[in-house]
Amino acid sequence: MLRNRLLAALRSEARPAVIVDLTKSPYLDCSGIATLVEALKIARTHKVALRLTGLQGRLRTLFEVTGVLSLFEGSPDRTGSSAEKAF
Repeated sequence: MLRNRLLAALRSEARPAVIVDLTKSPYLDCSGIATLVEALKIARTHKVALRLTGLQGRLRTLFEVTGVLSLFEGSPDRTGSSAEKAF
């Protein structure tokens, strides 16, 4: 479900950013991480910032150790737009 909603948001109307809030996600398996990386590639193609928020604890450590977090931190920061889509 996450993959479908995320990819639909990135491929639909133009918006400056899509924000994925992981505050209530203590765990994410490899398919979830792969989905976020796939979405990041699509976001970059469409010149949309894909940002992660709420990463904490073990999940944040996993993203840091694997290098995935640095991929998302390289995205442009475009805050404050009403056209942003949050998940």
